[in-house]
Amino acid sequence: MRPMLQFPLLVGVLAVLITDCCFAEYPPNNAAVLYYRGFLHFAAPEGDRIEKMKAFVKGEATLDDDLDRYIRGNHRVIEHANTAATIAFCDWGLDYARGIGMLLPDLHHAGQVSDLLIANARRLMAQNDPQGGIRQGLAVHHMSRHIGNNVLLSYVFSLGWKARANKVIGDILSDWPANQTFLTELRHQLAIIESQQNHLSAALKNGIRSTLADLNRDPKAILLELLSDWCDPNTHPGIFETCRAADADFFDRNRQYYLDHMAKVDRALALSFSQAYPRLSALQETLDLERFTRDDAIFAASYYPSVTRSYCADIRAQTYFNLMKTAIELYQINLRTGRLPDALSPEMPKNLFTNGAFTYEKTDEGFLLSFDAIDPGREKTYSYTFKVR
Repeated sequence: MRPMLQFPLLVGVLAVLITDCCFAEYPPNNAAVLYYRGFLHFAAPEGDRIEKMKAFVKGEATLDDDLDRYIRGNHRVIEHANTAATIAFCDWGLDYARGIGMLLPDLHHAGQVSDLLIANARRLMAQNDPQGGIRQGLAVHHMSRHIGNNVLLSYVFSLGWKARANKVIGDILSDWPANQTFLTELRHQLAIIESQQNHLSAALKNGIRSTLADLNRDPKAILLELLSDWCDPNTHPGIFETCRAADADFFDRNRQYYLDHMAKVDRALALSFSQAYPRLSALQETLDLERFTRDDAIFAASYYPSVTRSYCADIRAQTYFNLMKTAIELYQINLRTGRLPDALSPEMPKNLFTNGAFTYEKTDEGFLLSFDAIDPGREKTYSYTFKVR
């Protein structure tokens, strides 16, 4: 057999193929690739570790040797997620043409990996690496943006991860004597995250894409399947009969009602909370009534998600983010002047529920920030204590 080196052309072709196939640029320019790699490597906690991890992620338990081994054992998952967080582009390859049958990102594994990153942040804090812990919290913010960049369900899931990222960053700031340089860098990183954040209106528009796709497939069968989620065939048999007899005109009129309704929702979302919340509530009440009295509202009633609760969760997450920015400003003032201010300045970030200042109180150990939030049917005060060391 003649040595391959005697065939220079063949060697050259193989070298090009190997280079193209095996030495592609790393990291890839799509963060989703790295998240899925992490999901494949992820080892879920088992036995007693399940409850220990839940408590540790919430900051309600201390790090022990067993949890330390478990978290470090998932180091490849953490590495993939941290690298993904540095990539701006994230495309999950969603096929909106499949309508309600579209496969979403793996939210279950994404939630587990998000918790793992929060746990790793707390592990680093416990092992005297607070800056590493805060950077891990920032990575969770980026992961939340990547996960929530498509439809409403993904977006709502991502809000919970953002809240946990904020909490772990706040806990670390309270337990660590901060320095001005790192606080300045942290403010810069939070500004980047804020500039790249997803918006509820974008998630709803993506939902419209998948909803309208169903009108191009088998709308009657899909509508009859969804109808039973909100309409009792024994109480309202006429609605089911109307849908079974639906023709092209029926779906044209329903399409227009749905698009008009979503346009009103989009306009409401552009307003301040004090104006948007009552408008969204009124739109929901109108749809709840007209779905039984207008045959062109049936499609919207079947496809329109209840946005009011998601909107309140969205404003709460944004307000929590503003609260963290306010806390960092207070830490910086304390470092510059040697004391906390007596009151918040008007230029500081706002409580988006009221468009006013947060409630601020100096304490023996530091300060307290709180805000009143609204969820459908109830009001709640969220308070966060920060220590100054």
